[in-house]
Amino acid sequence: MPDFGAGDLLEIATGGGRTVLVPFTMDVVPVIDLGAGKVVIAPPPGLLDDAGDDDEAKAATMDAGGDV
Repeated sequence: MPDFGAGDLLEIATGGGRTVLVPFTMDVVPVIDLGAGKVVIAPPPGLLDDAGDDDEAKAATMDAGGDV
């Protein structure tokens, strides 16, 4: 979670070998399951377009390690 002073961000490793900074807000990260070590990411349109993931990335479930 990088801190640039303008709000919390999650750094997500994509399937394409890149990383994407995702706003850590209730709209973008609607589910946090600490017990399972997972978060659900619901990125706004366009956020992951160039990330190297397929269309399923638009509502990706990511484990705590950042893997898709």
